[in-house]
Amino acid sequence: MVTVLAAVRLRRLPHAAPRATPLADAARDPYAVRVLRKVIDGCAFRVYGHWVKKGEGQNRAALFENMPKTELKSLYVTATRIAERMNTCHMRENVT
Repeated sequence: MVTVLAAVRLRRLPHAAPRATPLADAARDPYAVRVLRKVIDGCAFRVYGHWVKKGEGQNRAALFENMPKTELKSLYVTATRIAERMNTCHMRENVT
């Protein structure tokens, strides 16, 4: 009996109770509401999931990222610089 009462009290704590979200807030920033964010991400993955390959170059989590990760961005910048150097070397070889 005491266990049941404790469980009921724990359920009714303010932090555990679901909060009502005004529709205007959900319309303005749906990603601020966790439940809506999960629904949106699930729907987006079902629609666009086949475009994301399971390989080294792409990550399925990248589908939901707003900004590229810092490591990936630095890797891209490094690869771009190397490619530019290689292109300039090949151009010099072709000129001479």
